[in-house]
Amino acid sequence: MPLRLQENNATAPSSLSGQPQQHEINRNIRLTLLYALIGFAGRSIWSQSVLATYVYLLSDENAQALGSITGVMGMCQFLACIPAGYVADTHRRDFMLKIASAMGLLAIGFTLLQLYAFGNSYSLLVAALAVWGIFWGITNTSLGAIFADSISDGDRSYYFTLRSILLILGNTVGPTMALALFYFLGDNWTMRECAIVMGLGQAVCLPAVLLLVLLNDDDVPSSQDHRRARTATERQPNQTTRNSDLTEPLLPTISLEQPTLNDDLDTTETAQGHENCGGVEHEYSSFCQLEGGVNASIESPDQQHTEFLYCCVPKWRAAAILISMADLTSGIASGMSIRYFPILFLEQLQLSPVQVQVLYLVAPLCQACLMISGQHFSKQYGRCHVTVVHKWIGVSFMLVLVLFVHLDYPAWIICVVYVVRTAFMNSTTPLTKSMLMDNVPANERGRWNILESVNMFSWSGSSFLGGFLVSLLGLLPTFCITASIQLMATLPVIALARAVNVGQDGNVSDDSTASSSSSSEEEQGESTVPSSASGN
Repeated sequence: MPLRLQENNATAPSSLSGQPQQHEINRNIRLTLLYALIGFAGRSIWSQSVLATYVYLLSDENAQALGSITGVMGMCQFLACIPAGYVADTHRRDFMLKIASAMGLLAIGFTLLQLYAFGNSYSLLVAALAVWGIFWGITNTSLGAIFADSISDGDRSYYFTLRSILLILGNTVGPTMALALFYFLGDNWTMRECAIVMGLGQAVCLPAVLLLVLLNDDDVPSSQDHRRARTATERQPNQTTRNSDLTEPLLPTISLEQPTLNDDLDTTETAQGHENCGGVEHEYSSFCQLEGGVNASIESPDQQHTEFLYCCVPKWRAAAILISMADLTSGIASGMSIRYFPILFLEQLQLSPVQVQVLYLVAPLCQACLMISGQHFSKQYGRCHVTVVHKWIGVSFMLVLVLFVHLDYPAWIICVVYVVRTAFMNSTTPLTKSMLMDNVPANERGRWNILESVNMFSWSGSSFLGGFLVSLLGLLPTFCITASIQLMATLPVIALARAVNVGQDGNVSDDSTASSSSSSEEEQGESTVPSSASGN
């Protein structure tokens, strides 16, 4: 039986103006969305261009110091996420979120102490960012898992896209407030002005940190509740039913008997004795312990029955593994350059603080538009294809940016190229994140959310490497290396797209070409895409 990818967009509206087909928004969902807006608004005030410039000025314009402090933050996040993910999966996620809230309060205290009591202490700033790293390591694993658990199957793409757009709106609030502060304080890059802006960012982060204690595992609906809600929705007349069409097979296997596709997913699965385990319907379903229904848990199939993709990737884990590979590679590439764009704006383009904040305001808005359009086009062309196209456009504009800076083009043209590059590179996150969560078991989501912190660690480690390369080669060669690695990061996506569309015999599988007339209404040919690294 061919391996199938859980379709999580079947009931999501074609645009974000609609609502998913569920009766009530879970409390954990509301709190997570509110945290996304407030938390990232505060973070964007102090942690985007202002932090990089502050460290650069504090360290007497030493680019390696910026890479080192980012590396420490990433290392702490990585070390914190591993035990946090394990405890979140084996005990309670809300317990870890309470610990995260306490660490967030401590991080705010340390940061304010450095800014206003020991302003010349680089070591204290390192300690403050280390605590912030621990906070993000715990929060990313536990909050992402409880958020995914609280959403009904079929609605995750909608809510993950909504969450990503709120993150972007938060990221636009920060530059807007920073822009206003720099305008009134004086449009100059000084440590005093940077410290004031960063202090305001810490104050905005405070309510978001406190929100974490309100999330509760007891508010997570059971899998049976999700199924009852889905069944009730399907039985309503004159409405589009959930999962009205099965998705195309992911990683088809050669089988002598192919079951007949049925319009009713539940009926088909029950009749065939196969359940949807961890978001993947597969021939090893007998190894799944379906206590509580879909996505309850999944066990590894017996080794002698395991089939592999490209010799080394187990087919039943292919989606998650290839997503992770692409994510990690992209994170390494992003970290090498993203912290050094403010230095480019400061040193070579001679942009003022207000002008830089305008860039950081416009880029997320363009990114939000591309997220919405990307979700729309993925229904027609598949998520792998949309992701690869967006990434390739972003890489192309990165190289154009390097060329234009080298040729001394006007600063405004270079800024336009930067905005386009940033928007395209970061616009695929909601699609990839929702697909990863749909295709791992519920009891493993905390562990798979460790991937975000691993990406942050690789991102921060490569930031340290980027500082070394900037000192050795300069900004532009470092940006070229970044573009090359980002291009390599699309290879796992291409491999997954090929595995979706092409069978083992090298021919296009029947299911991938059998498009129904309603395919434009559903997520057609679910091509899983890797999530972009860190959204930077």
